[in-house]
Amino acid sequence: ASKRIAVIVSGYASRYRYDYPFQPVLSDKGDTRVLLYAISSLPIGDGSSELPLISSEGMDGEYCSARKIHGVAHIVRQSNVETYNHITHHLSRYHDDYALDSKEMYVKHATSRAKLI
Repeated sequence: ASKRIAVIVSGYASRYRYDYPFQPVLSDKGDTRVLLYAISSLPIGDGSSELPLISSEGMDGEYCSARKIHGVAHIVRQSNVETYNHITHHLSRYHDDYALDSKEMYVKHATSRAKLI
C-alpha cells in the first residue's frame, strides 16, 4: 500500500481580492487547499529532495478541523455570508443615495430597495 500524507493549507486565497461589487456572497472562496504527497520512499541522506506531489485540490471555506475516520479523511471548513457588500451597504443611512434624504424619505427609499435585494 502506498503511504501518503495530506497537507492542508488555509488562508490560500485573499479575502479581499475580489473587486467590489463583484465579491462572492460566500466568503473564503478557494481559501483551503489540500496537497497529497507520497511518503512511501522518504528522502534518504541530507533530506533535500522533494516529496512527490500526488494531487492538489482547492476547496471553498476556511479550514476548521480534520479527522481520519475508517480510512476516510473528513475536512471541516466554514464560509461566512458576505452581508456588507450585498445587503448592508445598500441600506446604510450613509450611502450616497440617501445623503440628501430626510429621515422619513430615507426609511421609504431604503425599504423599497430592501424589497429588491
